[in-house]
Amino acid sequence: MSGRRWAWTAAIGMCLMLGGSAQALAAQRYASPSGSGSTCSQQSPCAIQVAANNAGMGDEVIVAPGDYFPPTSVFTPVANVSIHGAQGQPMPRIHFTTGFLLISNPGDRASRLEVFGTNVSPVESNGGGEIDQIVAHSTGSGTAACLDFSTLIDSVCMASGADAPALEAQTNISITISARNLTLEASGSGGIGARFATASGNVTANLTNVIAHGPGSDITLDRTGGSLHANVDHSNHVSIAANGGATVTETNQQLAAPVFVNPAAGDFREAAHSPTIDAGITSAANGTFDFLGKPRVINGRTDIGADEFDPFTGVVLKKGKVKVKKRKAKVSIGCPAGIPTSCGGTLTLTFGKKTAGTAGFSIPAGTTRGLKVKITKKAFRKLNAKGELDTRATAAATDGAGVSATTSAQLKLSL
Repeated sequence: MSGRRWAWTAAIGMCLMLGGSAQALAAQRYASPSGSGSTCSQQSPCAIQVAANNAGMGDEVIVAPGDYFPPTSVFTPVANVSIHGAQGQPMPRIHFTTGFLLISNPGDRASRLEVFGTNVSPVESNGGGEIDQIVAHSTGSGTAACLDFSTLIDSVCMASGADAPALEAQTNISITISARNLTLEASGSGGIGARFATASGNVTANLTNVIAHGPGSDITLDRTGGSLHANVDHSNHVSIAANGGATVTETNQQLAAPVFVNPAAGDFREAAHSPTIDAGITSAANGTFDFLGKPRVINGRTDIGADEFDPFTGVVLKKGKVKVKKRKAKVSIGCPAGIPTSCGGTLTLTFGKKTAGTAGFSIPAGTTRGLKVKITKKAFRKLNAKGELDTRATAAATDGAGVSATTSAQLKLSL
C-alpha cells in the first residue's frame, strides 16, 4: 500500500468488527467540537473521530464550525463516505499532533475543512478517495502539508518546516495521482512545492492548474527504481528537478509570479492583478467550486491555483438627477458582467443623517435596472418645499458567489 494507509488497515477493520459503522442505510452523522457519545445526531453530535471512523457506506459526516483536537486519526472506514464542513459556514479547524485525516476508499470525499499538523502531515488522499476545498498547514522539518496518492483538487497546502514539501507522494506501488487547481506553498528553508518519489512503483503524477513554489524547488521528482513521470499543464512554477531518470511532460508553463492578497498571513486569495487569473484550463475535472466555495469558473475561464478570482467590486450607480413621481424615485442600478450569476442587496437613500428611502434588489449579471425607491414622508416634504433634494445613494450588494461590496453615488431628487 502507498503512504500511511497500511498503518490503519487493522484499526479500520477493528471498528467494523465492533459494529459501529456497519449500517444498512446511509445516514447523516454530525460532529461538533464539544460532541460526545455515539449518537452522532444533529441534536446529539459526537466527537469528530467517532462520527467519521464509525461511518457506514454512503454516510455523510457533517462537521460543525470550531476547533477539533482528535486524539487519533480521523478516517473514512468504507466506500462512499463524505465528510465536510457545513455549506456557507466557516471551515471547521482540525488540529493533529499524532494522527491525520485519511480519505482512503473509492467514492470517499473530504471537503470544506481546515487541517493543521504539528510535526505530522495532516491530510492524505488514498485508495480512490478525493479531497477538495481543503486548507492544510504543516510544521516540522520535512513534514508535508498534503499527501496525495489519489485525487486532490481545489485546495491550499502550506508547509513551513525546513525541507518540507507542501504536497508529497512517496510510494512504491503503481498509481496515477491527480492534482488540480492547487496552491502549494513551502516557506521553510529548502522547502519544495510538490515532491513525488518512488523506488519501485510505476507512478504518474498529473498536475493541472497548479501553483507550486518552494525555495528548494517548485516541483521535485525523485526516482531510484520503477518509473516516475509527471504531466504538468497550465501551471505556475519556475523550477522542476527530475532526478534518477524521472521524466516530465510540460505544457503551457506560467513563469510570472502569482500575486496573493496576503501570503505572509496565509491568505492565498488572488490579488486583482495576478497573472494566474483566467490562465488555467477549464474542465469538469477541476471540480465545481474553488477552495472558498466560489464557482470554479468565473467570467468564462478558470484560474490557476486554488482560488477563483471574483472581480465583483459592487453595483454600478448612475449619479445625477432622478425624477420623483408618486413619491417614488427610479434609480439606475447595474450589475457588472463577468461575475457569478447576479447582484442582490439593499439600496438606501439618505439626506444629512436621515433616511430618504430604501429598497431591496436582485439583478442578473450584465444588466441594468431602474429600481423604484419609495421616498419617506419627511424627505418628500423637504423635496416639495425646495423642488430638489440632494441625497446619497448607498448600495450594499452581494454577488452570486457571496462576495460583498458597497458602492455609493450622489443623487439629486427632483419633482
